[in-house]
This record gives sequence, structure tokens and C-alpha cells, in this order.
Amino acid sequence: MLDDGFTYGGLVLGLAALALWLRLASRAVPSFETMLARYQDERVASEIGPPSGLGRLAVCATAMALTFSAIGYVIPD
Repeated sequence: MLDDGFTYGGLVLGLAALALWLRLASRAVPSFETMLARYQDERVASEIGPPSGLGRLAVCATAMALTFSAIGYVIPD
């Protein structure tokens, strides 16, 4: 029972971390309009805002998911 909690908890945390990484990746790629405006005028500000804590949160969620999954797989049934 305890091993299942860690294993599935790690799986859920891993999916949450994947969603955070996808969100970060989507914010890193500029839109087509922004790329076109940059090509036409060099002085256009980028769409990427100030750095947020999402990167740190994604790293922590990934580390916790790996740790929980490892603990869940190590505990014998």
C-alpha cells in the first residue's frame, strides 16, 4: 500500500512537472507575429515577460517525482 502511494504519487508529480515544462517551452518560443515584427523592426520588445518561479517549480516537481517513484519501486510488495 505504501509503495503504491509513492509510485502513483511520483507518477502524478511527473505529469504535473511535464505540464510545467511544456508551459515553459511554449512561453520560450515567440509567436509568428513577434518574429515578423522583429524582422521588420529591430526595436520591438519581446513577448517573454520577467522570469517567474515556474522554472524552479518545474525542477522541484521533477526531482520530487523521481524521488517518490524511486522510493515506490524500492519498497517491496
